[in-house]
Amino acid sequence: MRGFWRGILLWLAVAGGAAGASKPVPTAPTAPTARICMAASQPVSPALWLEAGLPFGGVMQVDTLFLGLLAQRLGLRLEPLVLPWRRCLLDAQEGRVDGVMAVSHSDERAQWLAYPESQGGLDLAQRVRTDRYHWYVRADSPMRWDGKTLQGLGSGSVGAVAGYSVVGVLKQQGFRVDEQVGSTQASLRMVGLGRLEAAALLVTEADPQLQADAELAKALRRLEPALLERPYFLGFGKTFKARNEALVQRIWAGLAPVRESPWLARAEGRSPR
Repeated sequence: MRGFWRGILLWLAVAGGAAGASKPVPTAPTAPTARICMAASQPVSPALWLEAGLPFGGVMQVDTLFLGLLAQRLGLRLEPLVLPWRRCLLDAQEGRVDGVMAVSHSDERAQWLAYPESQGGLDLAQRVRTDRYHWYVRADSPMRWDGKTLQGLGSGSVGAVAGYSVVGVLKQQGFRVDEQVGSTQASLRMVGLGRLEAAALLVTEADPQLQADAELAKALRRLEPALLERPYFLGFGKTFKARNEALVQRIWAGLAPVRESPWLARAEGRSPR
């Protein structure tokens, strides 16, 4: 009987090897090709993760899915590190990580972070996504947003996630900004509790939080139109890019197919193009 099962296992191994030989798959190196930090993003179900053919384990969220699909496509090992946003930026600035996932451009960040460029400007074809900031207020708030002025705002503070680029935009517009809030979820709760009059948050982060919390969703509302819309990129430390120019360009070139993949579209709750 042992001989029988040994024969079956041997046959499966040979058959599997033959099948694999007919359809080669890029093999990722054992050591990380690049270490990429990112903020927490929308969770991804284990079922979708496995359907996408990614190895089970780690933090399953939209941006780790994106990075996993990118690594799978290119045959690289891109190590995701989910960190508080301020720490992610600091680690990238000081060279403790190689890149930053889903980061918008600012003049300050461009001093130490490299972005994909084309014809002297940002290459939007090599973006990770385009996202929008909206105002979130209490459901019973009289505040309105006409695209330029937040009408009905009292003397209190508005919120934004610490380290997000919108903080600087709001300050330039004269808002008093509470910069101590470390996450979108915390910002929404502070608005709900009345500790913030409004919060400027990314719709792809705030809306899933509200969909998962019916009580909080009843207490808050999103103002239209969008406060701000901007592209987000996979940025690399300038030192890392200088040492790995061909690799960085290859990674950037691989972003568009992954961005339009059906797996990512499902994870983000949009229709595939």
